Amino acid sequence: MRIQVNLGDPLLQKVDKLSEMCGVSRSALCSMLISQGVLAYDKSFEVMDSLKESLPEQIGKVVSKKSS
Repeated sequence: MRIQVNLGDPLLQKVDKLSEMCGVSRSALCSMLISQGVLAYDKSFEVMDSLKESLPEQIGKVVSKKSS
């Protein structure tokens, strides 16, 4: 699938420099960076979901220990 993204000149210069350093095209670098960003967001939402489930129980344990 193809998308079009507009970048400011300073960011585009950084993308060009990084793509040259990595030996990949601008598009390949952008694809890799977007993939990494999406994976990071997915992981952070997984962590938040697990905290929603376990945090109340953990807080209850701490409060119980302090009450004892």
